[in-house]
Parts: sequence; C-alpha cells; structure tokens
Amino acid sequence: MEWAQIIVAIAAYCAAVTLFLTGWHQFITHARLTETAMDLFTYPHQPGFKDQETGRAAAEAIAPRTPRLRAACLRVIAAAPATPDEVADKLGLSILSIRPRITELQKLGHIEDTGQRRRNDSGRMAKVWTIKETRQ
Repeated sequence: MEWAQIIVAIAAYCAAVTLFLTGWHQFITHARLTETAMDLFTYPHQPGFKDQETGRAAAEAIAPRTPRLRAACLRVIAAAPATPDEVADKLGLSILSIRPRITELQKLGHIEDTGQRRRNDSGRMAKVWTIKETRQ
C-alpha cells in the first residue's frame, strides 16, 4: 500500500470514529478539515506525476526544491511578465524543472495568462504569465 493510500485510509477511519462519537455536524466539519489537510500532500502543492515508477521518483526527488523554485519563478514574473522559457533562462535552469513549477503556480492561483504569446526556444508560441492580481 502506498503512503498516500495509508494516509487516506487513516483519515477515513478517523472520520468514521468521529461520526460515531460526536455526531453528524461535527463529522462534516472534521471531513472538511481533513480534506484541506490532505490537499497539502497532493498536486499542485506537491509535484505531480503520471508514471508510477520514474515519474513518481522524479516528483519525490524534486519535491524538497519546489518551494524555492516556485518562489524564484514568482520573482522573475513579478519583475516582468514572462514565458516559462524566459523564466528558465533568467534563472539559468532547465525548462524541464521550471515548466511544471509554472503550471503549479497557475493552479495555485498565483499567476495568470496575460493573453500575450511569444516564441519559445522551440519556435512555438508560448503563454506569457503575470502575477495574478488579488481583488479585495
């Protein structure tokens, strides 16, 4: 059994015990808290993967570096809207480690598409990202 499955099983067990001991209303509150806590261990909070062998290994290997990489990407984009290739070039890092961080930042709601497109290193058109404005 994988760690994520074990954590989900424990959370489900705890939720069932909570339902039995404290009633439906408190169970719903606990379930929401458990769901929120579980989100911190899943994509986009953690690197994602599709392949269970090499993809998982790559995601686990980069996971400790992702907070710093995301922060570095945000600094570059905050200075001026940029494509993922431009961010990678400014940081002197591989596009392969930056492109997923850009997707994670977008899914987390930190950056947004400007609607502009620029050619990337492969000659294809790429989205230009900017910091997402927070509305109050």
